[in-house]
Parts: sequence; structure tokens; C-alpha cells
Amino acid sequence: MDKGGGKTQDTIKQIAQLKNLADLDIEEITKENGIAESFVRELSGQLKPTQLRKFFDTIVRNQEQIREKGWVAARAEFHMIRPSLAYAKGRKLIPNEFFDLVDTCMKKIPAGTEDQTIKNYDRFVDLMKAIVAYAKYYGKG
Repeated sequence: MDKGGGKTQDTIKQIAQLKNLADLDIEEITKENGIAESFVRELSGQLKPTQLRKFFDTIVRNQEQIREKGWVAARAEFHMIRPSLAYAKGRKLIPNEFFDLVDTCMKKIPAGTEDQTIKNYDRFVDLMKAIVAYAKYYGKG
């Protein structure tokens, strides 16, 4: 791990301990000084809107594929998100903490049932949506 702040690393550890990503409380994600806002504030200036948007668009497209065709059909596209993130991290386009957060979340998405997998993915989208929103909010100067 990198020189990220304590709260960011605590959040990543908290997510890593969950059985299912869907167990991450939506209120904890979205509330004032919650997971998303704290994450963005701690990485102030490091989260580039263009990169965030690129990953968020891919994540939402994948969510639509899952809804239309099911998890099995969308699984390959889901697993391609990580190499794209690794490339962006390698080029220093995203901070290490963002990579770690997304990577940790992605490990919590596949579950025993397709229904649980979809619930986990939906919570992943909620978290990313909140991060994109707060990054836009704090990015304005």
C-alpha cells in the first residue's frame, strides 16, 4: 500500500472484511463525511475527472450488460476492468488508493448466486457514483 491517509486505508480494509459488497451500507457511502466524500477529500487533486469518468462509464455499461444478458455473459467485460485500472495506475493517471479501492470492491462482487452478485455489483456502482459526484463537487474551484 502507499502513503494514503489512514481513513482511506481503513475504508479499504473495512470493505475487504465484508462477505458481500452489498453489505456496505448506502448511508455510510453517501452521508456527509461518509466513505465516498472522505475518500475524495483525502485524495484531493489526485482523482482526475476524465479518468474517473472513463472507469465509471465502463462500470455502468457493464451493469447494463449484466441486467440485459446476466452475469455469465457480462463476466469477461467485468474482469477486464482490473487490467484497465492497472494500466492507468502504471501510467500514474489514477492514485494507488483508487486502484486499491476498486480492486478490493471487485473481489467482493462475484458471489455464490447470480442474484447476490448483481446486488454486490449494484452497490459497487453506488459507491463509484458517489465518488464521481464528490470528485466533481470538490474539483470545482
